[in-house]
Amino acid sequence: MTDRITASLERLFEEHRIVFWYDADRDMREAFEAVDLSGVQKVEIANNEFGLKYRMLRQEPEAQFLVFHDGPAPEEAKNWLLDLQLACAVFKADQAAIWLTDLGLPVQLEGVVRDHMEFYRSQGRIEALIAASCCN
Repeated sequence: MTDRITASLERLFEEHRIVFWYDADRDMREAFEAVDLSGVQKVEIANNEFGLKYRMLRQEPEAQFLVFHDGPAPEEAKNWLLDLQLACAVFKADQAAIWLTDLGLPVQLEGVVRDHMEFYRSQGRIEALIAASCCN
């Protein structure tokens, strides 16, 4: 999982200096912490938006940043980083999307996976489903 996330982020950083990652379901912290991108500074939004903006635009205007927020993106009217977010990239990865990819399921089944998140949280079940789909 981390390899796919890292590869996706690397592609985004080829074109963008700043990438935002909102963890709406609060289930991707481990993946964020495991990501190690050369030359990219990982920072978190934690009621520090003005300081982050000053750092990214004034103190380190050439540096690359992965900006993580443990929760959903704020409403646009309350998003102090919206201008940067619109000018840069937003990375989207959540557990349901990762499971769909792991299992080779079409995007149309995302609702089914989301409705049964607890079922898919078992690594044993995921491995069994992958093994079953490989044999067909």
